[in-house]
Amino acid sequence: MSYIKLLILSLLITSCQSNENNKKTEEIIKVILQDTISFNQSEQVLKALNTSSHWSIDFEYFGAQKDWCRVVNQSGNSARIEYSENLSIEAREVTIIVRNGTQVAKTDITQLGTPISDKVNEWLELPETAPKSGELFVSHYMTLQKKYQRDYSMLFDKQKRIAYWVAYPLHKGLLIDMDVDRTDVWKSDPKIPKQNQLSSTISDYQPAYHRGHQIPSADRLCSEEANKQTFFYSNATPQRATFNQGIWLRLESMVRDYANHCDTLYIVTGAILQTVNGNEKIKYVADKNKIRVAVPNYYYKVLLRLRGTTYDAIGFWFEHKEGYPNSRPTQNDMKSIDAIEGLTGYDFFKSLPKDIQNRVESEFKPNRW
Repeated sequence: MSYIKLLILSLLITSCQSNENNKKTEEIIKVILQDTISFNQSEQVLKALNTSSHWSIDFEYFGAQKDWCRVVNQSGNSARIEYSENLSIEAREVTIIVRNGTQVAKTDITQLGTPISDKVNEWLELPETAPKSGELFVSHYMTLQKKYQRDYSMLFDKQKRIAYWVAYPLHKGLLIDMDVDRTDVWKSDPKIPKQNQLSSTISDYQPAYHRGHQIPSADRLCSEEANKQTFFYSNATPQRATFNQGIWLRLESMVRDYANHCDTLYIVTGAILQTVNGNEKIKYVADKNKIRVAVPNYYYKVLLRLRGTTYDAIGFWFEHKEGYPNSRPTQNDMKSIDAIEGLTGYDFFKSLPKDIQNRVESEFKPNRW
């Protein structure tokens, strides 16, 4: 078993002296520790201060992985704990329990999984994907009607803590009412290091912003599993509340209507900080836990529609701002795919035959939509 360096954990055992009423001395044990550790950390030191009595350390594991940390040296008022490297993608959890006489201190630790970009497939909705340093390509899957199939994919920036795009298919089979409710339970994406994601609500701390879905919850009411995955923090960006509940919400409804009237709609939803050769200022907001996340300056959707054997495409582009009309998007909000590629630098629908890709991306025929 290999071990690598970790954090420092201090176990503080202090005494409150008896007062003039001769109350008993009360011992207090406090454990101080960062709540997550990265996959390549492995050593931490525990120190028991101001105590001469025996103290012990135990571990309570959660999940399938066991015995991945151990005490390698304990003497006097200190001990050293080592952790094996977490080579899996999934995070793992342990509770460290320290006992000193009748006093007990506990702390929960999450060790992140090894961040590995997923394999890029040839699905029609995927842009050309070559993650840069600090970016991850992630795909999530679902089981639907006993078939294991893709849910959605994304290109995620660990430093900015947002996905630059989320790509997914949409068709009638995914929009069938399966009596699935919106789950509304936000949680960390298990494929992305926890410290690189949102960790809480934004609106409680900065009321002007919501956690805006890139793949909407309403696009995945086909199963509870699929809907829960839309509530991964990685799928959220800081979105102005009026934008999220206004023009963007209406666009999402339009897209579902398009999907109901074709064979398959291939969708890329994106968040852009700076356009190609642009120097737009990047703003950050913090969630309730004061985790800073970049605020997109623009949002877009590009749609590839298959009806029978015919493909066509359209794009929607929005500056992320207040003040949009209280109405559905119009032709003024539409662009060709080529135009949005020029703004974003991404090559969309790269798995189409080249002649079809060139045609549908250069066309701008909003009246078809």
